[in-house]
Amino acid sequence: MILFFGGALGLVSLVLVAFLHHNSAAIDPIENFNAIKIAVNYAQINAVLISVLGLFILWPRLKAAKRLLYWISVLLALGTFLFCLGVLASNFSHMHILSAFAPVGGVFMIFSWFLLMILGLLSFRKHS
Repeated sequence: MILFFGGALGLVSLVLVAFLHHNSAAIDPIENFNAIKIAVNYAQINAVLISVLGLFILWPRLKAAKRLLYWISVLLALGTFLFCLGVLASNFSHMHILSAFAPVGGVFMIFSWFLLMILGLLSFRKHS
């Protein structure tokens, strides 16, 4: 169940960041936006740690989940690379076409956190 909460926390924090970044109307009435940014940052960092701890708990039964974990890792790595490449390229170079990679990378990252959450739920249901 720990892995489920790690995945859910990662998913929710990533979706919340994307929503707040792309909806300036939602940000305007918020008085202390810095507090929200701090909370989201802590949620993202702790999601990683909670997920790692959940994987250690799942370790004895990891063989069944190995293929899904492989694809979660590929999606997260590729998504992070594409997202960062898109953001950095659009801000530090004149190749604005590369900024189109950012949303694709974001979707990959969101989907990887969703799959990790599902893996945690499945492992909890299977072994409880």
